Amino acid sequence: MKNAMKSYLVFTSRLYRLVMYMLLPGVCGGICLWACGSGGSRAGRGVLMAAALLLPMVETVSDSWLFAGVQNLSYTNLEYLKSSGRGGAVMRQALTVDVVRKLVSSAVILGLAYAIIGLWELLSGEIKEGLWAGAVESAFGFWGAGSGTGGVLWCMVMCSFFFSMLGTFLSRYGNMIWINLMVGYGVVALEIAGQFLPGLSVHLYGYGGIFGLLGLCVGALAVRTAMARMERSYYDQRPFGRGGPGMGEEESGM
Repeated sequence: MKNAMKSYLVFTSRLYRLVMYMLLPGVCGGICLWACGSGGSRAGRGVLMAAALLLPMVETVSDSWLFAGVQNLSYTNLEYLKSSGRGGAVMRQALTVDVVRKLVSSAVILGLAYAIIGLWELLSGEIKEGLWAGAVESAFGFWGAGSGTGGVLWCMVMCSFFFSMLGTFLSRYGNMIWINLMVGYGVVALEIAGQFLPGLSVHLYGYGGIFGLLGLCVGALAVRTAMARMERSYYDQRPFGRGGPGMGEEESGM
């Protein structure tokens, strides 16, 4: 685990770590607290919902500073890893940790907002029957009836994780930030549509489990695709070169 974390940190800058690990959770929690103070827990629940919807876009766009274009044949930033015998292991570990990090980030950021709402309701006297009792699902009728607030949080976290991984996987075929941004808009639209899945309000745990499993599958596919691209780069296969696959300009006489 220690080596895996070191491998991941190779690809992250201090600014990235500051924004994603500290600033993003802090801003989300602060806005949620401010919303609760201004409009009560209902406003806080709106912030929680917005955070669940926007987190996949943030993850997709921010990946442009990590692994953007790593699944593209024109990606050239692997050269320094290829010079080391452990380059492949470092890349695989970094990509795997990134999948886990996205899941943890979804749980921490949404869980923090969820906890703030529950504490606000308890301390402000909005609820009398206990912490988080009746919270959240009253605001989201289609995610509420009879499922319990734990199911709401579980489904929101897993849904956000899945769409974060989906957006990340698709955006890695490009290497420009505007591509990541367009993909981010797309996954947010899909996530909004996903809220109207049949029976979602009474099968939160089931749907959450499906989203989580799909997220892990997409994560595994992202790791496998990037590693296949790295292994292929050792043979320098260039499908659009005049000299044919495996030949550069110098080899083809250009």
